[in-house]
This record gives sequence, C-alpha cells and structure tokens, in this order.
Amino acid sequence: MSDRIGRKPTLAIGGAITVIGTRLGYVLGPLLLGVTANLFSAEAALYAAAVLLIGSGALFLLNAPETLPGRVLTPQIEPRG
Repeated sequence: MSDRIGRKPTLAIGGAITVIGTRLGYVLGPLLLGVTANLFSAEAALYAAAVLLIGSGALFLLNAPETLPGRVLTPQIEPRG
C-alpha cells in the first residue's frame, strides 16, 4: 500500500473508463445489433458487429504504446523523498 502513495491516479482512471466502456458494450451492443437486425437484416447486424470489432482493433493498434514503432517502454519510477 505504501508504494501507491504519491502516484498519479491516471492508471486508475484509465482502468475505470475501460471497465465502464466494456460494461456499456455488453449492455448496448446486443440491444443495438438486435434493433439493426429487426430494422434491416441479420446480415446488416453481422456487418455492423464486424465493423465495430475491426475498428476497435485498429484503434488499439494505432494508440497502444506497445505497438508504436520506435518507442521503448520504461517503467515510470518517481523518486521518494
């Protein structure tokens, strides 16, 4: 616990946003895809799901620090004092 004192809360905020976004996706995704299937077709709902899946993968690929070229990840250690 003492190693967390003085750290910036950015990691916790990012984690909370991720959890909220994931849970919203679990709730709204099937609902919206069901509406799409009812209004258009099941094929349209599958294409919509595919576009969302590929889009989220592309966003991760473009923004994740692990995938950025020429960037070396080093641990962020703040001096105690």
